[in-house]
Amino acid sequence: MFGRIAQDWLDAIEVSAATRDEYRKAINRYWMPLYAEREIDSIAYSELRKDVNSIEWTSAKTRNNMLIPLRGIFEMAHVDEIIDKNPADKLRNMKHQKLPVDPFTRDEAELIIKTLYDQYRADEAIHAAYFEFEFFTGMRASEALALRWEDIDLRKAYARVAKAQSKGRLNTQTKNARSRDVALNERALHALQVAKSLTYLAGGCVFASSRSGEGFKTEKSQRYVFTRVLKKIGMRHRPAKNCRHTYATMLLMSGANINFVAAQLGHSVTMTATIYGKWISGKADAKELAKLPAYA
Repeated sequence: MFGRIAQDWLDAIEVSAATRDEYRKAINRYWMPLYAEREIDSIAYSELRKDVNSIEWTSAKTRNNMLIPLRGIFEMAHVDEIIDKNPADKLRNMKHQKLPVDPFTRDEAELIIKTLYDQYRADEAIHAAYFEFEFFTGMRASEALALRWEDIDLRKAYARVAKAQSKGRLNTQTKNARSRDVALNERALHALQVAKSLTYLAGGCVFASSRSGEGFKTEKSQRYVFTRVLKKIGMRHRPAKNCRHTYATMLLMSGANINFVAAQLGHSVTMTATIYGKWISGKADAKELAKLPAYA
């Protein structure tokens, strides 16, 4: 039965707990109502295509994401030789337009950080330290929230990124399942010194609540703080995750090697070039244009 194989697939896949939960939700919402009690070898491509096309998807990206577990379930049945071929393989992803990244400028980042330090003092300064750290390391929020003091080497100035705190759960691997060492510049080290005065003695998470003393389980409070500070200074709203884009573009515009930038972000060089190509080529474009002769 499709439902039995779906459960076996969920139990077997090697993904983070958060990703597993997303797949479970997708299966329960879209595919179990249609196929749970069906023998899996009775489900043909033509039926899958008709059913997928009959759903009013909120976006092409959502549709593509919901097809991931569906393909995986049929692929498990195929590998186990329950079916001769995977009918879901023929379900093609729809193209969807990705919006370009929208980083803050260096001046905007500095204003945000200054305002946070002015607003959040004493024990509450952990919020300012968190965003200074985010702006000057480019870590994913889930990675920064998972940092513990044993992951930090202040003397050698690096942070070991090997875990992720997402949706209330600590995952023992990062988003791309690869650990990395992030070099800490002076601003990141300053943020850690502020955090050290607040959370180091507890010996747990680097970024922890001043009220409970426990590490932040989700990004909810950070998003709230970030939205408030943008409103306070009258700055155009962008999500807090754009701190990561800001650090990447600052590095590239300062002439940093793309291999170094990719390693710091936990991206491939190809992905870094695809996402941030505009900032890689910016200075080079200006130099090339300068070679054009001026009008007489």
